[in-house]
Amino acid sequence: MGLRFRKSIKLMKGLRLNVSSHGVSVTLGKSPLSFTLGKSGVYGTASIPKTGLSYRQKLVGSSYLKSLNPKLTSSQIAENRATVENYQKNQDIALNMHRYASNVATKPQFENHLQELADTSMHDMLQKSIEGDPQTLDAMIEGFLSSLQLPYEASLNYELDGDTLYGDLDLPEIEDLDDSYPSLSLSSEVMTKKKTQTTLRQEYAGIVESLPIYLAAEIFNLSPAIKTIVLSGRTQKRNKDGDPVDRYILSVKFTREEFEKTDLSQITNPYEFLNRFVNRINVSSNYSFKEITPYQKDDQPVTLQQAFETSQSASHYLQDTTDALKSLGYKAAEINRVLPHLRGREFASADECLKEALKLLAAGI
Repeated sequence: MGLRFRKSIKLMKGLRLNVSSHGVSVTLGKSPLSFTLGKSGVYGTASIPKTGLSYRQKLVGSSYLKSLNPKLTSSQIAENRATVENYQKNQDIALNMHRYASNVATKPQFENHLQELADTSMHDMLQKSIEGDPQTLDAMIEGFLSSLQLPYEASLNYELDGDTLYGDLDLPEIEDLDDSYPSLSLSSEVMTKKKTQTTLRQEYAGIVESLPIYLAAEIFNLSPAIKTIVLSGRTQKRNKDGDPVDRYILSVKFTREEFEKTDLSQITNPYEFLNRFVNRINVSSNYSFKEITPYQKDDQPVTLQQAFETSQSASHYLQDTTDALKSLGYKAAEINRVLPHLRGREFASADECLKEALKLLAAGI
C-alpha cells in the first residue's frame, strides 16, 4: 500500500484549501452540502449529519473548465501582438510627426537636384520654385496640402507674402483622441485599458507641439525662396451661449536657417525645439494650454536685435529666479526640474518669473 497525504486548511468560514498527493483543491461549504473545485472538475457532496452517510457527485468535468479558458493558438497570439504593435506604431506617428518629416534642404541642394532633373517635365517647375515664383509656389503648396494625410483631423489655410508664409492651423481637438488603448494580458489576450486624463493631455500636447514642426519642414522643402513660416494653431471652445469660438494656443515664427541645420529625426522634445524660435506658447505643467494672441501678418516684425534682447532678458530673469530659489532653501535638483518649464516664456519681470517657479514647485514639479 502506498503512502497518501491530505491536509485541509481553513481559509475563512465555509472555505477550505485541500492539499493532497493528487494536487490542490478548494471546498466551499460544509455538511450537509459542500462543493469542491479541483483539477478533476467540480464535485458536490451531500451528507446526513451524525450518520457517516454521504453522497458525492461530479457536477462539472475538467474538460468543461478548460473550455472556459481556452489556450490561444500561435497564430492568435501573433495576431494579438500585431494589434498592439500597430497601435503603438500609429501612436508614435501621431505624437511625433516631426520625426517623419524630411530634413530641410539648402539652396545648393535644390540647385543640385535641378541639374539632375534636366530635360524632364519637373525641371521648369523646380526652377521657378527656386526663383520664388508666386504662382508656382501656390500650386506646390496647394498640391502638398491636398495630398496631406494625417492620423487626425487638422487643416491649414495660408497666405504667401514675399518670402514669408502665414499659416492658420486648425488643430485636432483633445476630445477626438482615443481614450483607451489595447494591451496584452499574461495569456497574450488583447485587453482594452482606459487612459487617464493626464495621459490624454500629454498626448494632445505632443500632437500640438509636433505637427507645426512637421508642416513647416515640409513647406520649407517645397522652395528655398520661403525663408520664414509663421504658424498659428487654434482649437474651438464653446462660449456661454454654446457656440464654438476659435481659441489660439500656439503661434511660432519658424526660420529656414534653423531648420537647415537640424536633424528632425533626433528631436526628442518638440517643445524645446519650438523654443528656439520666437513663439507664443503657454502650456502648464499638467499639459493644459492657455489662450494666446497669435502673430498677425501686419505685426511689427521682430528684428534680430529685438530677439537677442528678449533672449537676454529672459535669461536674466531665469538667473535671478535661480538665485532667489537658492536663497529660499530649494535644492539644485528641485530648481533644475522647474527651469525647463520657464524657458521660452514671456515674463514682465523677474518677480513674475519667480512667482511662476514657486507655483510649479508647490504643484510638485
